[in-house]
Amino acid sequence: MRSPFSNPPDRPRQPPIDGGHPPPAYPSAPPAHPGEAPRYAGAASFHPGAPPAYPGLPSPSSGAPYGHPGVPPAYPGGPAAYLPAPSRISPWVWVLLGALLLGLGTCGGVVGLAVLGSQLEPGGVMIGGDIPAAKRDALVERGLCRQEDRLIAFYDGSLSLDMSEVALLTTDRVVFAKDAYVVAIPLASVASIDHRVEGVIGDVIVVRATNGAHLRIEVAHLNDGISFLDALEDEVRKSQPDVIVRRQTPR
Repeated sequence: MRSPFSNPPDRPRQPPIDGGHPPPAYPSAPPAHPGEAPRYAGAASFHPGAPPAYPGLPSPSSGAPYGHPGVPPAYPGGPAAYLPAPSRISPWVWVLLGALLLGLGTCGGVVGLAVLGSQLEPGGVMIGGDIPAAKRDALVERGLCRQEDRLIAFYDGSLSLDMSEVALLTTDRVVFAKDAYVVAIPLASVASIDHRVEGVIGDVIVVRATNGAHLRIEVAHLNDGISFLDALEDEVRKSQPDVIVRRQTPR
């Protein structure tokens, strides 16, 4: 008895083609070579659980579409398909961060200057009751001011306010002292007072006596040198009404 799967008697068995490979599954399909993907949807490689058609590709049954993030290249050695772009920080983040740091730095600087200023002694020209008692005591101790004198004006020209360079006016005389150098002129012997403003120095006051002695007082800009000049002129005119006063800035 002939098996139904055997070749019919009128159809001779076809010999293998292409080096012993079986004939194609469909009459019109070319033979499949080892490693070549099946060319029809009904081929075994496209069934669930079948291996990928090309090495390195996911199985068609995995559900992962080609060309999406996480999917390997479409062909071995090819570029990655649609890889996610690296995240970038918006420029506005840097702008806001810079503004915040600048604000914090400005506030810290202002607070620091305020604290430093509160700890420093006042500078500039001081008149009458504005002169601290400690300053007057120091002048008396150094012999620049007598105990019975009334201190009218005082200026500390040193950068550190250590009284290494001072000018003072009392009811009796005008004095300039710098370290060990001291010049004192009685107000009754003042012949002239000259005032001018020099570029980087500030107010310059030169006092000359009738005996040829003179002294020079320099008051830095923004230290109210005019106040010292006004006080000096007023005190000298009490004893010398005709004293010569030459001012760069009219009173």
